[in-house]
Amino acid sequence: MNAIAQPNAASDATALRDWFAGQALVGMIPTPRAPGVLPQSMDQMAITAYGFADAMMRARELPLKPSSS
Repeated sequence: MNAIAQPNAASDATALRDWFAGQALVGMIPTPRAPGVLPQSMDQMAITAYGFADAMMRARELPLKPSSS
């Protein structure tokens, strides 16, 4: 039997967290003056990126503030 994966809230949240982490990582990687030189180890940069992703996931749960226009 060929099962088709059904989306669910947990997998959607995981995908969004991964996407947020990827976006954070893109912003963290500078254009190096010397190729291959990073401000942190690759493992530390990944941990930091997921820290940003977790903060973005928490921020999504906060109530929206009215805009001041």
